[in-house]
Amino acid sequence: MDKNRSLIHPGFIYFALLIVAGIVFFIFNLNTTLKGDDLGFLYTSSGEGLKRIESLPECLNALGLQYHDTNGRMADIMARLLCCITGKGIFNVLNTLVFMLLLHVTTRWIARKNSPFVIALTLLFVLVLIPFPGETMLWISGATNYMWNATFTLALLLFVRHQASKPLSWKEGILLVPAAVIAGQMGEIVSLPTLAALFFYIVLNKRFTDARLWLVMLAYAVGVAIILASPAIWDRAGTDLHGGSPIAMLTGTAKRYAHFVVPALAIVALVVAPFIKKWFKTDFRSIPVLTFIFSTLLLIALNDPRKDRIYFYAAIVAFIILAQYLYQWLQGHNKVLAIGTALLTLACIFPAYKAHSAIRNYLAFHNQVEHDINAAGPDCVLRTYLFPLNRWVAVAHYDSESFTSYNSIYRQYYNKKQILFLRDEAYEQYQKPDFLEGAEPARISSSAPDIIGQLYVLPNRSFSIIPIKQENVLPAAVFMNFDLRQGDNRLTRGTAKQYNLQGALKEHNRMSFFAITHNGSTYLVIPAVEDDVSTLSIPVIDNGKQASVTIQCNLDTIP
Repeated sequence: MDKNRSLIHPGFIYFALLIVAGIVFFIFNLNTTLKGDDLGFLYTSSGEGLKRIESLPECLNALGLQYHDTNGRMADIMARLLCCITGKGIFNVLNTLVFMLLLHVTTRWIARKNSPFVIALTLLFVLVLIPFPGETMLWISGATNYMWNATFTLALLLFVRHQASKPLSWKEGILLVPAAVIAGQMGEIVSLPTLAALFFYIVLNKRFTDARLWLVMLAYAVGVAIILASPAIWDRAGTDLHGGSPIAMLTGTAKRYAHFVVPALAIVALVVAPFIKKWFKTDFRSIPVLTFIFSTLLLIALNDPRKDRIYFYAAIVAFIILAQYLYQWLQGHNKVLAIGTALLTLACIFPAYKAHSAIRNYLAFHNQVEHDINAAGPDCVLRTYLFPLNRWVAVAHYDSESFTSYNSIYRQYYNKKQILFLRDEAYEQYQKPDFLEGAEPARISSSAPDIIGQLYVLPNRSFSIIPIKQENVLPAAVFMNFDLRQGDNRLTRGTAKQYNLQGALKEHNRMSFFAITHNGSTYLVIPAVEDDVSTLSIPVIDNGKQASVTIQCNLDTIP
């Protein structure tokens, strides 16, 4: 009888749920494919374009270039090491362990003990409401930037909370410093609001003599400083800090909070709870609440209409706040908690099945694309491939018009002279004997007519064509300045539409373009040049060095 009773002990049920969740998540990982950013980590820049990384020294050198040219995040450093050195198999295991740690840490934040009810509730939250788990939890580049990032910080702060009543030992201090630096360097979407929350937690709770908190905060700040010291982050900030009117910034974040449900409910609970203190305790000086507040402020400042995955950390902290309220209400009602655990566990089965089906369907889709690529010749030009949007799938972007940065990566990875995925109009043009068939020359003025001397427009088409020599094509170039005449805003174009959503049209429209080879001739395929375009600035190679060709457009008269 004692043995049977132990099988329904809350501790046994808790770890059984944790292990089963880990197994299911591991299966999800096994069926998740590599994506463009993951493939990009396999290569480094060289004088001849991209070069496959073959050794640890080459990987370390690539990390130095990455810090200078991309960002200083530990998350991306880990992603490159996982892609180049250990491989997808090791990542699957590590990612599963981090996922299980996230479940455990979240449960301990909410219940302060191993609660079967809370871990079942957390599992249901992940399966149904957490922002885009395919991008934030399964994709190598996304998992390190979001799930690992959030998990390491929450685990660090949970340890500090657990040790709060004990004096800081020198051994613990030695271990805490590197842990806090790594957690702080993981990524700014988590570390910036958390650092602010830590500071205000110390001030508002008057913990000025707590050596452990100060040590963690200062070491965490060093990690943040390492990110901010990366030269590339300030260039990135120019595109990531979108700004716009205050109303647009507030409403944009509010819409996404409502879409992900939990952050919006957390705001409602924080506003309502102070009026019903006899039921709930609301501590606006707690780490979760302060972190949620500063995460919200950061998301408002970012005002990014494209990347819903950046709401991952705010959603987790919001869930911790809401679940704490629920657990306070149910605490002590053991039968209710037991029944709730069973119901929540059963409720996880169907969404887990749907998630697995979506991941398996994408795997079949991915395998078909790879078959088509491998079956094509060295000049691999295919139609775009689209997969229906699903929160459990981070898609590989097979669309050369919008995701030109992947063209060179795919070309290297699949060993092709060129590999392009064209939309219908461009694909139909490519099938013609002459790529310029039906095109009309535009009246332009070029700063380097020996490199770019002509531009061709195709009436009623979404793209224009520029003849160019292959030696003048800059392999890594994916964006050009595409400036519209003053007062014009081409809402049908993706980038211009994005600027409109942000409430302001930037000085330069950065728009994607790509190079294509057709019957031995090379062309640039650029967005359609119409009478609203004033100036184009196109990156090229001139005498072996990077340069830029400026084109003044005047399409009022076609010669």
